[in-house]
Amino acid sequence: GPGIDDNIKEKIFHPFFTTKEIGKGTGLGLSTSYGIIKKHNGELYVDNSYKNGAKFVIKLPVNIKPNRKISEIKDITAEGYKYNGKIIVIDDEKSILDLAKSILEEKGFMVDIASSGTRAIELIKNNHYDVIVTDIKMPGKIDGRVLYEVIKIEKPDLINKIIFITGDIVSNDTKEFLNDKSNLYILKPFTIDKLLNTVVKVFNG
Repeated sequence: GPGIDDNIKEKIFHPFFTTKEIGKGTGLGLSTSYGIIKKHNGELYVDNSYKNGAKFVIKLPVNIKPNRKISEIKDITAEGYKYNGKIIVIDDEKSILDLAKSILEEKGFMVDIASSGTRAIELIKNNHYDVIVTDIKMPGKIDGRVLYEVIKIEKPDLINKIIFITGDIVSNDTKEFLNDKSNLYILKPFTIDKLLNTVVKVFNG
């Protein structure tokens, strides 16, 4: 390939950064990869000395510790976690679901994901969630607005636990919907800190 311009090398791992045309990519591939590798105490970077294209380097630590019993591994996994709530994230973009799941699970949350409103309703009816994160505009009959009304009827105690995500800040109907509700919302593109801070606020009441 043509390589990566020096001016953007520092930005390529940022969520939603992309050089592709609108509709051709979300800019989440590299940031998701980076998050997964960091989660395994590894490194992911571009080799600046490579001049014939783009060379990405992944470094992962070697596990030299003896095998542990399953019970010991469970105890170690639980160490350092600040939160133990359950969250559902609803969005029709798989890359956003994967990123949100990775970020929130790293903080100790149990996370279910749904790519449609229909699947989300099924999960919400059969599970208890401390926080619901949903996109407003989704394909199909059940988008974020309809989902809100269903939750209001089926599980009214969760109505204030809903966080909306939207990339549509232009249309009047979206503005009116958000202004009419007391729920917190996150605008796309969002940062990892913005997602975490908003979820923790709602989780803590």
